[in-house]
Amino acid sequence: MEYSEDSVCVSIINSINQTGDAVILTDFEDNVISFNKIAQELFKVDCKEVEGLGIHCFLPDYPLLSGKPACQPVSESEAVKPLLLLRGVVSDGEKLSLQTSVMPLSIGHFKTKMLILRDVTEHEKVQEDLHYLSNYDALTGLANRVLFQERLEHAFIRSERRENLAVLYLDLDGFNSINDALNEQVGNELLKETAQRIRQTVRKEDTVARLASDEFAIILEDVKDINNIAAIAENLLQSFTAPFTVTENELFVTVSIGIAIS
Repeated sequence: MEYSEDSVCVSIINSINQTGDAVILTDFEDNVISFNKIAQELFKVDCKEVEGLGIHCFLPDYPLLSGKPACQPVSESEAVKPLLLLRGVVSDGEKLSLQTSVMPLSIGHFKTKMLILRDVTEHEKVQEDLHYLSNYDALTGLANRVLFQERLEHAFIRSERRENLAVLYLDLDGFNSINDALNEQVGNELLKETAQRIRQTVRKEDTVARLASDEFAIILEDVKDINNIAAIAENLLQSFTAPFTVTENELFVTVSIGIAIS
């Protein structure tokens, strides 16, 4: 008998259409039986379009929920841990963050799994923004002092069983004079250009941070030869020999570098 002709299935579908959350019914092979109205609106699909499709079309991470392949049935008494965060994919390609719980249902011979979904995309975006603001410098995009300190502590621990660890401290010479003679906008652009120039000079895995106004720091891990540290410092000094062009101003800036080695 088709699911649509089963009175139990129809009763469940009618019930889930009354709920305030997005709900999806699947069989035990993770094929879609029905989307309720809110789920249809969330994924921008019509219920008839999704019947029989694999749930992974909408929730790519779903087979990982129970740690089992998608085709392996979940026992009637087994409920997946609630409130897991999954990626959702809308029909137009939009990505969602969905708080998800799964409940196996068994009524007579009718067996199904009910997925209850709540869209937390905006909440996750706010959390990501807060994490970024608390760990990265808003002007340059570099690590800030908080993240620098955290990474430095981890680097110290790793250095006990790895190669040398070094920290380079950089300070722009005469930055305050530039800031005062021109304006703050020019000063900010110079700091952004400085950050980019430092980033381009060191290795991708090195942490570059802005600690204060014109103070920067670099964490160099796994340095096999101490002479390489001096070479990196020399490369940084050389990178500042070329002038900066900031809002039609050609600026020649020198930098002072201090080195600490562990």
